Amino acid sequence: MAAVLRWSLAGLLLAVLLVVLYLELSMRRALDFERAYSAEVAALPLFAGSDGTVQLRVDQLTFRVRIAGFDANPGGPLVLLLHGFPVTSAMWLAIMESLVDAGYRVVAPDQRGYSPGARPSLEADYAASHLA
Repeated sequence: MAAVLRWSLAGLLLAVLLVVLYLELSMRRALDFERAYSAEVAALPLFAGSDGTVQLRVDQLTFRVRIAGFDANPGGPLVLLLHGFPVTSAMWLAIMESLVDAGYRVVAPDQRGYSPGARPSLEADYAASHLA
């Protein structure tokens, strides 16, 4: 009985360690410690009115923005897609094409804290009045 309990505890400890390792690796990727994502975004062109992934400067911040339908539907109604926590504008890729096909122009930004050029260090800069 003691041996079974010891192996059960060892298995539980191993499972906990694997979960902690997974969470640590996921956090490092999400926080972009190597700045690979930041470098990709810095190389994006500024928004000039056509489709693609671009940068948009607002005050002192630079946002990554996915744009669709501006070429196919000039003057069409605009749909602004905002992501929630913890995802990015990539969550909208599947629906953006359908919206363009329906005649819309679509804008989906990576919001404050998700765009590498829009990550203020002060907690107050993430207040609701700054997010919308």
